[in-house]
Amino acid sequence: VNEEQIESSLIELAELGIENVIAIRGDAKNGDAFPTQPSGYTHALQLIQKIKKYNSEGKTNLGIIVAGYPEKHPEAESLDSDLENLQRKINSGGEIIITQAVFDANIYYAYLQKARHKGIYVPIIPGVLLITKQSQYDYAIQKLKITIPEEVKEYLQKESFDSEAVEFYKKIIKQLLSAGALGIHVYSMNNIKLAKRILE
Repeated sequence: VNEEQIESSLIELAELGIENVIAIRGDAKNGDAFPTQPSGYTHALQLIQKIKKYNSEGKTNLGIIVAGYPEKHPEAESLDSDLENLQRKINSGGEIIITQAVFDANIYYAYLQKARHKGIYVPIIPGVLLITKQSQYDYAIQKLKITIPEEVKEYLQKESFDSEAVEFYKKIIKQLLSAGALGIHVYSMNNIKLAKRILE
């Protein structure tokens, strides 16, 4: 996608009445280097800056949501350098942070405190990834580089695990809320039925 297509899409979203945009770069396929076009964007920061510019010019009026990584972005050198990048995204117009999937309230809380120490005071909403397939588990471990409790691996080995998964995720969500989360972003992985049961 080039810059002209991105700009056109932003205006179209605004015309459709869309109020918020999650400004992310996206992932490359199969572990390859991230593909870019000569006039395309290579970092989410560029997209955030473009939305902010369009908002200031009155072309759009979009809320800007950015991504955060409690265990650092897989391409980042360290969590500190990743938080510095997050701060740049907030300084450029980011208003809310939704995190990469996190299964441990202690990891989320530590990230929240480090972000606040860096001067990042916007809401940080933890993401919860619903894993119901071995392939999703493998992707989360290998690609996203996140810590997943042994409980997930254990319930995946059972023939019927829906009830067990519902209780597991309810517990995780309660722990995250107790750790200071103002809300939860559920990565449903198209499993709407399971997501509804968890949130009941």
